[in-house]
Amino acid sequence: VGRGKTLLMDLFALSLGGPVDLGGPVVRRRHFHDLMYTIHRRINEERRFGSSMGVRAAINEVLVGSPPVLCLDEFQITHIADATLMIPLFSELLSEEVSLVMTSNRPPEDLYKGGLNREAHVPAFVALVESRLRVHNMRAQVDYRDVQRREDALLGASGG
Repeated sequence: VGRGKTLLMDLFALSLGGPVDLGGPVVRRRHFHDLMYTIHRRINEERRFGSSMGVRAAINEVLVGSPPVLCLDEFQITHIADATLMIPLFSELLSEEVSLVMTSNRPPEDLYKGGLNREAHVPAFVALVESRLRVHNMRAQVDYRDVQRREDALLGASGG
């Protein structure tokens, strides 16, 4: 936490011309929880209208404009509804040859730790992640949030 993961991901997205959401050509940047909201909403819409597209329709919505790079910030699995979607969602994304860049405060093996029916969903997802993606641990000695807080406190104390 506070090691600069989001900053590095944002700089990476900008180096490729900026996120599609901001008019850039190749990158879509989403907060993971926003992505999952979109996925769940779209799956529910598909079910309501009797379609069997499900996850595929949701991915089509996420990948509109065909960005080859998808950046997901704050990746974490917090409930069973998300856990059950990890394998179908990421299998589909990877079959589309989308490059994924994700930030997380947990290593893959600690995702959804202690969660309901974790063993039924997460180990296979972790195996997929470890076989198809590279995981980098950012071991920084500095928590940059603390640096900002100290600077803010000093500026506040000095009236500047």
